[in-house]
Amino acid sequence: MVLKSFRDASHSLIIKILFTAIILSFCLWGVGDIIRNYSASRAVAKIDKTRITADQFLREYSQEKQRIRNLGAKPLTDAEMEKLDIKGMVLDKLVNATVVERSYERFGIIVPRQSLVALVHAMPDFQRNGGFDSKTYEIALRRSGMSESGFLMRLRDSIAHTQLFHPVIAGYKIPTIIKNVIAKNFEAMHTVIVATIDLNKQKLKSKFSDDELRQYYENNKDKYKTPETRDVSILMIDYSTLLSNMAIDEQELEKKYEATKDLYIQIETRGFERFEFDDEKSANKGWGLINRGSTTKEVATRLASKVISIEKAHKYDFPESIGKILFSLKEGKTSNVLKIGNKFYIYKLDKINRPKQKTKKEIMAEIREEFQNEQLNSPEFYAKIKKIRNQIDDGFGAGKSIEEISKETGMKIENLKGISKDKSQQVAQLIPDDDTRTEIVNAIFETDEGQSSSTIDSKETDMKSYVVVVNKVMKATFPEYKSIKAIVTHDYTIKKVEKTLREDLSDMASQGANGASALVSKYDTKEFKFKKRDLLANTKGVTAEVKKILKLIPNRDALMNIIMRLRTGEITFYKLDSETYLAIGIKNTSKLQEPEPQFYEVISRYVDKSAESEVIGIAVDAFKKMSNIRIDNKLIGEITKNSDEQGVD
Repeated sequence: MVLKSFRDASHSLIIKILFTAIILSFCLWGVGDIIRNYSASRAVAKIDKTRITADQFLREYSQEKQRIRNLGAKPLTDAEMEKLDIKGMVLDKLVNATVVERSYERFGIIVPRQSLVALVHAMPDFQRNGGFDSKTYEIALRRSGMSESGFLMRLRDSIAHTQLFHPVIAGYKIPTIIKNVIAKNFEAMHTVIVATIDLNKQKLKSKFSDDELRQYYENNKDKYKTPETRDVSILMIDYSTLLSNMAIDEQELEKKYEATKDLYIQIETRGFERFEFDDEKSANKGWGLINRGSTTKEVATRLASKVISIEKAHKYDFPESIGKILFSLKEGKTSNVLKIGNKFYIYKLDKINRPKQKTKKEIMAEIREEFQNEQLNSPEFYAKIKKIRNQIDDGFGAGKSIEEISKETGMKIENLKGISKDKSQQVAQLIPDDDTRTEIVNAIFETDEGQSSSTIDSKETDMKSYVVVVNKVMKATFPEYKSIKAIVTHDYTIKKVEKTLREDLSDMASQGANGASALVSKYDTKEFKFKKRDLLANTKGVTAEVKKILKLIPNRDALMNIIMRLRTGEITFYKLDSETYLAIGIKNTSKLQEPEPQFYEVISRYVDKSAESEVIGIAVDAFKKMSNIRIDNKLIGEITKNSDEQGVD
């Protein structure tokens, strides 16, 4: 009856108007909310069967933007924020958290609900009058804005995380679970692609107008400025030349030799191998290996960060406490682990050079040096120094030229032309001491043309001083645009090419698993097939493929880090030098394999040497390789663009 009434009434004008109003209200309100809710529930990423929704991602994205924007003394601008890969950071954080959570199930880490409840009941924060107080517990949950199930879920994750990673954090042996996962991951064969992109060889479709190039020149004029240069003369004052007038009595030398020759004994010296370690754990392992007969090379390869050979060391070359230990060792024996600063050391005694009588030639040379030192510290010598300094100061004060003063004093002159502040290699060749050279360069550019500086004493020795005379000043100039148009055109072209290239590579990187295919289709790439484990091999064991790729990316640790982070099909890129980019991707990866038994020992050494944060990072990356991760970059781009346009932080 009701349906029949509706059908009969549907022909009336009033009912038609009512239906139209209901439809419009859905369009303006109800359906919009349904669409918005649908969009928020869509997955930006799927890790196996677990979804990260757009709503989750946006919430984290907004919080991270707000946190980063307010990090500095003043808020970052939109342009500065744009340079940071906040989307990537948030995505990594959510994916990593999900992967670790999935790993609890994969490795059978279960925290029963009754255990969680028992733990909550035992927490001091919820205790009153010697027992668990439910009201205190409920108030705490309300204040935190968290439900009981949400709180228990966080507690469960914390306990599971501790069970999985605590041995790493506490500095104990790496759990077998993690080692097995990492070892399998290192056994997979990767096809790595590398594109070396020379900005000079990239072509632009558009050409530049002369006005555009002139504007670029005006905006970057300082880049083309010819720096100020100066021609100078430096008076090289060497006080040791004054000793030539202070002869040593040879008969006195002979008398001193006859009277003291028995006192000149070559004291005992020793030769050591010094093993340096970054942490005490590695040092203790190294000590065990050395004392079990392992070679220096084996210890260096496995544990030591540095090994150096020390020859003919005196006891007094070391701090008193350490010298006492080292000079009580027997030949071929090692010291205990010694902590010096933030490093740990082991000394192995290789050779003992016993005390012996010095030859007459050696003794006479030492006595002569003693006589000279006596002369250097004598009032007579200091009087000569004072006299020569006064002569130089009075000469410049009286308007004498540097050439005249040089002739009077016998001190040399060095003439230098075209010295600039940024390029003062000529000064460096004359004065190797950094501090003295810095003061001289400052004097060159603080002294007026035709004037001399005050005397500059060497910071390294008491035997040398310098006076700078500025002969000529060539002011900084800006070349005319026409004279350097070719250079400006080149620089502007490189700038435009680089902008286009970065946008292109960024787009490829954002394509996830399709990035490598896009790179191969557009740029010339080289392929290299090897396992990550090949990068751990010593120099002799490196495969031919690894040797080839190391010519392009010589830093083995950087290469390992890139491959550890990339998944199959993904790419990354970085600037190699001012006009070259490298794009690296993984074209394909073989299935994870069970490693050879002996490789577990290799991977154990690798992760044992790594820092806590590195081991956990390596483990999480390995867990990710075991998961099926799918990213919807298009959806991430859409929702973050809407969020940014609405100013949502």
